[in-house]
Amino acid sequence: MSKTESNTVKLLDYTLLNAEKFNRAVYGVVLRRGEQVGGVGENASDMEKLAEYDRLGGAIRMGKNRVKMGSFYDFKARKPRVEPKVVFEFRDLSGELVELSADEEVPLELKAAQIAEEKKVQKNLAKLAEKEAKKKKQAGKDEVSEEDAE
Repeated sequence: MSKTESNTVKLLDYTLLNAEKFNRAVYGVVLRRGEQVGGVGENASDMEKLAEYDRLGGAIRMGKNRVKMGSFYDFKARKPRVEPKVVFEFRDLSGELVELSADEEVPLELKAAQIAEEKKVQKNLAKLAEKEAKKKKQAGKDEVSEEDAE
């Protein structure tokens, strides 16, 4: 297990998107009375940690692919899966949810949808950076105007 970015955790081949939820899955929570409940413990296997994180509803990715909730924890049987049943969730070009098992090839249409979504995100990030640059530039002009006024 290793921490990556600010709020993600790398575990086996997976990226867990919520470090706080992962800590609850491993260590549990402390109640008002001071007693600690839940959590699988530090000595649990990585698969047990993944199953508990999955049970708590934590978002999981494998590479860029989103892993469906319930891939590691069987909600019907109310226990961790003996063998994980990893299923990826994708949105196609029309926005419909598509599920594929980990051993299935990702169809070209889904790859195109992923690329389109990535481009959309990059475009939005560029717009945001442009707005921030304009704000900084405007703030700099305001400071100069204030100095001239004095």
